[in-house]
Amino acid sequence: MATGGEFGAGTMAISSRDQPIGSTAKMTGMPPAALVSIVVLLVVLAIDVWVYADAKERLRRGNPVSVSLGSIRVETPEAWFLGCLILWIVFFPLYLTATRRNPFGHSSG
Repeated sequence: MATGGEFGAGTMAISSRDQPIGSTAKMTGMPPAALVSIVVLLVVLAIDVWVYADAKERLRRGNPVSVSLGSIRVETPEAWFLGCLILWIVFFPLYLTATRRNPFGHSSG
């Protein structure tokens, strides 16, 4: 009978957290693709907040940003924010065009 328990005399148990997962496994943090996705999401959210603040300021000055697309009318800061949040690729360029800030538009001078 062994006196050292189930591991036998002279052996020591090593917990799984003390051992590497694999001989080449390294903990380097998040993968680059995940970091890029997070950065893009944060940039889009920051732009959405800017659109809301700008639209609110223009409304306060009496110059609201308003666009009609058929029966759809976007004119409140909240509508601009939600539009940019849900469908940024459409509403952000539309907002820039409505405020005459479109960098891709033709200049008249």
